[in-house]
Amino acid sequence: MKKNSLSFVFVCVFWFFGTAPVLGASVESLDRIVSQIDSMFPPLEGVVVSIDRQILTLDLKQGQPIKQGDRLKLIRFGRDIIHPVSKKKIGRKETDLGEVEVIEVRQNFSLAKLMDSTTLVRASDGVRSPFNELTFVVATPRIETKKKTIDGDLLRIRLEEKLASHPRFQVPSFELDLWLLENNLSAQGLLTPKHLAQLRGQVKADYLLVSSVGYKLQALLSTHRPTGKTSQNTV
Repeated sequence: MKKNSLSFVFVCVFWFFGTAPVLGASVESLDRIVSQIDSMFPPLEGVVVSIDRQILTLDLKQGQPIKQGDRLKLIRFGRDIIHPVSKKKIGRKETDLGEVEVIEVRQNFSLAKLMDSTTLVRASDGVRSPFNELTFVVATPRIETKKKTIDGDLLRIRLEEKLASHPRFQVPSFELDLWLLENNLSAQGLLTPKHLAQLRGQVKADYLLVSSVGYKLQALLSTHRPTGKTSQNTV
């Protein structure tokens, strides 16, 4: 995803479950949630299928997060890296060969061109998306518990701090609560294509995080798309 694309393609809804002494979410819970967000956006990886002069055929296809103009790192894979004690494979050697630029995305494969015509590439070399920064606007959590000591504003601030401390994530300086008040909206009411489009015109960000606080020691991660479809994973 392009940084600050303001696509708001989907809205992440997180459910924090905790007790009053930790104000709704412990440090460990916030760390886990930020880690889960990170895992939702893994680097895009593919393989070179064939080469025709400077044009490469990749096994990346329509439906994956790739588009014309994207630049990918070109990698030569080497021998496996084996842990000396467990004897398990923990990775493999990699050599950076340069970059390729995607020129066309088709149904079952993509075409890319070498940025350096002198690069000696071969089939089975890998391609990978570069380090990708994401920007999040964080809504104040909705408190769905009668515990008076749960501070929604403090919880939002803590989540923003956790996101901002992550090397891939940024949090813009934007008073979302004030904007919602001025437009007579709630955070939940914001989850429509129309209102997200309004927000898109006010702040540069990639995603909007909306959270709720409840009783049970369980966490759900939901992904809401403008189509209304929802997918959930227990975390």
